[in-house]
Amino acid sequence: MDNTRGSQTSIRDRILSAAFQSLKENGVLGASTLEIATRARVSKRELYTLFSNKDEIFLACIAKRASAISGSVSELPEPSTARELFGVLRELGFRLLKEVTRADVLTAFRFAIARNGDLLEVARIIDRNGRRASREALAKVIDHAVSRGLLKPSETKQMVRTYMGLLWSDLQVGLLLGVLKPPAEDEMKLFSEQAAREFLAIYGT
Repeated sequence: MDNTRGSQTSIRDRILSAAFQSLKENGVLGASTLEIATRARVSKRELYTLFSNKDEIFLACIAKRASAISGSVSELPEPSTARELFGVLRELGFRLLKEVTRADVLTAFRFAIARNGDLLEVARIIDRNGRRASREALAKVIDHAVSRGLLKPSETKQMVRTYMGLLWSDLQVGLLLGVLKPPAEDEMKLFSEQAAREFLAIYGT
């Protein structure tokens, strides 16, 4: 029984990997279940045993990458001093930049935009595991910092929007349009440090 489950997992992983590669190379319309099955070295029967259609495969691909974003900002420490708060904000920003600017994650975002009219679930998956998860993690840090007197009391949602705006500016739009290249790791560290400093200059006590 365990061997069967392990075999199914292996086939599923191969299908998801092949599907995402096809999506990157051929776009939404160019990727077909036949090509995905061929790339994954499985029969179409095996593919349809695990997935009912092509959209279901792509949704699983997107969910896998979106969950990486939420995982990257989980378990952040609770700051007790202004110095620790600066460090947490800087680290959170760096983790977000590193995950969201990955080529596969940008492909997932582009797919969500392309299919937003007829496949709303893909946008919900990214919002739930990416955008909302990162904002909730930041809100938790902010609320704790306010309770410790490290930040001036203000509306948490607005504080979250301010930080995200400082961190991203127009970078994400430029990346999605393909007019900007993903920043190097040193640049990400610089961006996240600058966002943390500017945020604390606005709200710090």
